[in-house]
Amino acid sequence: MRVSARTEASIILFAALYYVLSIFSLYIPAIGLPQITISLTAFIASVFGILLGAELGAFTAFVGALIAWILPPGSGSVTGLPFLLSPPLNALTAGLIYSRRWREATGVMALLIGVFWFSPPCTPFNPNWYIGLAATWDKIIACALIAPTVLLLRKSSVKSMFAAFFLLGFIGNQADNSWGNLAFAFPVVYNGIFGLSVEAVRFLFLVSPFIYPVIRIIQAILVAVVAVPLVKALKGSGWMPLGVRPSEKGVVPTVHLPVYETTGRSYFIEAVIYMVLAAISFVGALVQTLLWFLPGFIFILLAIIDAIQYHYERPVRK
Repeated sequence: MRVSARTEASIILFAALYYVLSIFSLYIPAIGLPQITISLTAFIASVFGILLGAELGAFTAFVGALIAWILPPGSGSVTGLPFLLSPPLNALTAGLIYSRRWREATGVMALLIGVFWFSPPCTPFNPNWYIGLAATWDKIIACALIAPTVLLLRKSSVKSMFAAFFLLGFIGNQADNSWGNLAFAFPVVYNGIFGLSVEAVRFLFLVSPFIYPVIRIIQAILVAVVAVPLVKALKGSGWMPLGVRPSEKGVVPTVHLPVYETTGRSYFIEAVIYMVLAAISFVGALVQTLLWFLPGFIFILLAIIDAIQYHYERPVRK
C-alpha cells in the first residue's frame, strides 16, 4: 500500500507535537501510586482523532506516546510501558465518533469496560462488584454519551460545536483511562511491575473514584477550546480528507481523497527535517503560552504538511 507524503508528514509532525507537549505537560500523580502520572496534555490525542481520522490519528498518537516514553521525560521507564495504548485508544474513539461510526466507538468502550469487570480486582463478583462499579461508573456514562455526541455534531452553531467537542474529548479521554485501568488490573502489571497485591489494587480503585473524572473533564474542555476554532477554520478546506469533512449541516462521513502520482522516492529524511524545525519552533512558542496558541501551532503543521505534499506530489491531470 502506497503511503503519500502528506500522510508520512502528518504522522511525523503530529507525533513530534505530542512529544513537545509532553515536555511541557503538567503531570498529575495517581493517588496512592506516584509512579503513575497522568499527563494533562494527553488531551491532544482526541484532536488527532478529529483531524487525522480514527486509524491514522490512533497510529500517530501511538508514535508520539512511544517517543515520549523513550525520550525524557519518559526515559523508557517500565512503569509507563503498560499504558502506551491509552493515547491511541483516545484518538481512535474520538475519530470514530467524529466520523459518525458510533457503533464501533461504543464497541471499543464496551469492550474495555467489560473486560475490566472480569479482571482479578473485580472477581469474584460477590463481594467485589463494587470495585468494578467504582472504577467504571464514569466510563459507563461516557459510553452512554456517544450517541448524543453524534447528534450534536450535526449542528453547526458554535455552542453546539463546543458541547459536541467537549463530550467527544471526555469520551476519548475516558477510553484512555479505561485502558489504563484495564492494564493496571492484571497481575503482570500490578504485581510484576509495581509489586502490589490484589487487595492493594482494590483499595487504589476505591480511594478516589471521583477525582479522575474531574481530570477528564478538564481535558475535555481543552479539547473543545482547541478543536472548535480548528474545525471551523478548516471547514470546506482540503485538509479534512485525512479525517472527515464537516458540512454546513454537520459531519458527513465522506472521504475526499485526491489522486496523486508519486515520484517513488522516500520522503522520510525531508519530513524529519521539517519535524526538527517544527519542534524547535514549538519549544520557543509553547514556553510563552500553550492553550490559546495551540490551534495556531497546528495550523503551522498543516501548512508544512501541505508544502511537503505540493513539493513531492503533483495532481494527475486528465
